[in-house]
Amino acid sequence: MIQLIAPEFHNVFSENIEAMQRLRYRVFNGRLGWDVSTHHGREVDVFDGLKPHYLLLRGEHGSVDGCVRLLPSTGPNMLRNVFSELLDGKEAPSQLDIRALQAFLAAMSTGSITGAAQLLGKSQPAVTRVVRELEEAVGFQLFHRNGPRISPTERGLLFHEEAVRLMAGMRQISSRATAIRDNIAASLDIVATPTMSGGLIAPALARLGEAQPDFINVQTMGAEHVVRSVHARTADIGVSSFPLDYAGLAIQAICERDCVGVVAQDDPLARHSVLPLASLAERRLVTVGNAFRLRRAIDRAISQAGIRPSSDFSTNTSLNAVMAARAGLGVAIIDPVTAFGIPVQGVKVLPLDVKIPYFWGLFSDAARVVSPLTRAFVDAFVQSCAAVIPDCRFHNPDDQPDMSPDRDH
Repeated sequence: MIQLIAPEFHNVFSENIEAMQRLRYRVFNGRLGWDVSTHHGREVDVFDGLKPHYLLLRGEHGSVDGCVRLLPSTGPNMLRNVFSELLDGKEAPSQLDIRALQAFLAAMSTGSITGAAQLLGKSQPAVTRVVRELEEAVGFQLFHRNGPRISPTERGLLFHEEAVRLMAGMRQISSRATAIRDNIAASLDIVATPTMSGGLIAPALARLGEAQPDFINVQTMGAEHVVRSVHARTADIGVSSFPLDYAGLAIQAICERDCVGVVAQDDPLARHSVLPLASLAERRLVTVGNAFRLRRAIDRAISQAGIRPSSDFSTNTSLNAVMAARAGLGVAIIDPVTAFGIPVQGVKVLPLDVKIPYFWGLFSDAARVVSPLTRAFVDAFVQSCAAVIPDCRFHNPDDQPDMSPDRDH
């Protein structure tokens, strides 16, 4: 059995650690004859005082038969400080320290080093030093400094996105380790676009019932980052609109429903049973702005109908478009997941007189075996789509339809 002992559990597993130190004494001092620091038959050195992680190989009857001590490569360690001759004159490898990332994220959250120090329960000079060391490690400036106030550089903002994802991954590792240690249900890690997360994830999880794991992690991000997380295996399943770059992905479910129009309840168009696209000739179009995804299909349908909206309101989420329509700012054309999955009072959802298909679904990494829990979530998601989205259609993932926004309807 492999046992991992984190620093916060050193006191809990002190007997295991002492057994490890006795093993080290027998090997280093007794067998190899090294001049090592000993204490009552145990090999204990300065590196044990740096709160390392210990990885122990436990025998059938609980004995400690092997061990590894894990320390951050950015601080003191045996390769850099004891066995540097093994590096053949080269620099010791150094990776980002998780504590440095925590300090960086705290500074980004509070907008000051002082606030970050208070949030982390550390001194301001200590946080300042850690953030500057992080800047040295990454090779670029993270913050502009103006007295006590700081503001992120352009590179700092980009790095912030990566740091958030990395720390989310670390939390996932922690929850998985706890599940393994306590022999409880596995965790479920989901990444989804804001549209999918807001309208369909919660109903699908609710349908799992007693099969719900004790640890559920749902992260929301753009479609491209959803794919990236699935490939990196920081998520079990991804949920997004289609099409996507399918290389290396295994599509688990494909759903389809036509886009809809949304107007304020007191809008004259609300009296219609079907929203005529021609009505946009005299109204402002409100919709999403990504020219390569849904917006491309909407613009193509409007162009083919020979219509030119009087003005345009562009936003990055369909929910923003719904709220703009409710305020009377125009006529929204949006995806059906937002329209039916996130009901909004004060608006009327209408079918369009032209078909603008919208596809979405779930996918996993093609090289990864889908677990029973993930498969159960896929089934629950499909059931939720059928219940929440009227007239939702489903396709066989092995026989994918043409989902390009440039296809003819």
